Amino acid sequence: MVERLRLLEKIIVATTVELIDCGGTTPTQTYNALVEDFPELLATFDKRDVIALCKKIQTSDIPEESRRFQMLFDAFNLRYFEGRLPAHMIQVVIDVNHWSNEYFFNGYGLEEFSSGYIDEANRRIFLRHGDLPLESVLLHEMAHAATTGEHDGKWCTEMRRLYDLGAPVMLADLNPYFPTPDSPLQLELRLCRVFSSENIFTS
Repeated sequence: MVERLRLLEKIIVATTVELIDCGGTTPTQTYNALVEDFPELLATFDKRDVIALCKKIQTSDIPEESRRFQMLFDAFNLRYFEGRLPAHMIQVVIDVNHWSNEYFFNGYGLEEFSSGYIDEANRRIFLRHGDLPLESVLLHEMAHAATTGEHDGKWCTEMRRLYDLGAPVMLADLNPYFPTPDSPLQLELRLCRVFSSENIFTS
């Protein structure tokens, strides 16, 4: 039974990460995907226990990765920011939106999940364990800490400066799209409903 539980935990982690990378999930949706893909394994567990485990995993962090990226923050701070940035706690997590307590629902499904989030008030940076290069996501958030916290001209200038220094920034961050207030994207976002973690994980 212990071996099956360990296998289940590994599968839940992989499935949750994959579903979030594809747009989003809730513990119940993860459970439904598991039943479809691993019916024999799921038949040996109680549904409520599996959903509870899905929730625990989706809302968890990864301590060993957090420690690694904490050291990388310190190294990047010295190399690219001359040590000017104040200390921030770095956490690599499964679901950044849980930690930011903000989910967007467009009427059909959850919007794309965040890859990174900076809580400047508490000096914490959250990075999502997934398919993006986390070194680049970390630099994206560090550039926010160095500027206004917005995706504005100052942030763009900072990303270009980091790129010119040879930092591993994502090319998409060098030419971000800033929609006007009446653009289709902004209109769509205004139509989205915002949910808290409590809404998402108790539904």
